[in-house]
Amino acid sequence: MTPALETAMCRIKRHLFAILGAALLAGAAAAADQGGAIAWDSLNSAEQRVLGNAKQRWSGYPAERQRKLVDGAQRWLAMPQERRQRMQRNKRKLDAMDPARRARVMQRLREFKALPGDERRRLRAAHERFRQLPAAKRQELRRRWQSSTPEQRQRIRQQAAGAGTGERARLREKIRALPPAQQRAFRQQWKNANPAERRSLLRRLDAAQRGNAGPSR
Repeated sequence: MTPALETAMCRIKRHLFAILGAALLAGAAAAADQGGAIAWDSLNSAEQRVLGNAKQRWSGYPAERQRKLVDGAQRWLAMPQERRQRMQRNKRKLDAMDPARRARVMQRLREFKALPGDERRRLRAAHERFRQLPAAKRQELRRRWQSSTPEQRQRIRQQAAGAGTGERARLREKIRALPPAQQRAFRQQWKNANPAERRSLLRRLDAAQRGNAGPSR
């Protein structure tokens, strides 16, 4: 290789290394922008309103925490107004508790979130039924629960779980007795119904199946 050709090859190598280095730096910068900090001014007015308490400390938060806070604000804004109000009431109750009781409540909340989805839905439905009871009945049930021993409470939980399982099995049998088109329609209505509407659906299903089971003329 002649000296001139060797010099040219060195220049080409340096040029290629420079291009490669620039590409790597550009990729690193893009990755940093994608996963980096979120500027407060980049949030919309609704998100800033929800996260207002964090404004002064925002720039000091790690990027991951900023993203989680923004995700939480977006979920909050997407909630129905009734659910937001209920959560605000629950937060005020939680803030008013003494530290020991608040710690117990938070521990139960963590345990609830760790349950399988079907179990969480069953417990939510049971809680909704409890909320719809008259105030005097709710107070009586609370008093009985608070005066129960741990063993009695465990039996109550087991009975409730068994009852729930039996009710679901009976409901599945009733649905399977319907024609296929009615099965699909019932499941769709059930999925979108609140507890009161589900009770109405069950009454209508029972009435329809009693009528079908009657003697033919």
